[in-house]
Amino acid sequence: MDWLKDILGDAHTEDIDKKIASYIGKNFVSKADFRAESDKVKNLEGQIAERDGQLEELKKVDTAGLQATITQLQNENKQAKAKYDSDIAAMKLDSAIDAAITAAKGKNARAIKALITPGSVKLDKDGKLEGFDDQLKAIRESDAYLFDKVETRQRGGDPDHGGGDPEPGEAPENYADYVNWRKNQ
Repeated sequence: MDWLKDILGDAHTEDIDKKIASYIGKNFVSKADFRAESDKVKNLEGQIAERDGQLEELKKVDTAGLQATITQLQNENKQAKAKYDSDIAAMKLDSAIDAAITAAKGKNARAIKALITPGSVKLDKDGKLEGFDDQLKAIRESDAYLFDKVETRQRGGDPDHGGGDPEPGEAPENYADYVNWRKNQ
């Protein structure tokens, strides 16, 4: 505290020096501490200004427009899922009809499907076709040329003249026997 000696001159004593030093220590902050705190304040003020700018940018966002876009996208997703589900159901029905036509020895599945009344054949939960057998029977009667000829043989007759059981490796001619034969293969 040499500056104090210059100001007080001869009136300066060690007692005055100690009192002033203790007073300065209690009520004043060192220059380094002051600068550190000042830098913190400036940094915090800068962060507040940055946050204020971000809030202003957020105020400019059209929340109603965003909500409308979200709702529109949700509806589009629901429609896409419904279309996907209906497409999958149609593919399953189509595959089941193709398999049934093949099992019935149909020659041209596309032509036979064209003769089936649209919407009258449905696939139940077990994967069985409802309403198909009646239509297939009617198509077989009206357009027999679309099916392989099924020769019915009587069991137990003369195999050389159209009767008898099929040979051990030979598939039966009618559908019910064919299903049983396939199970046993």
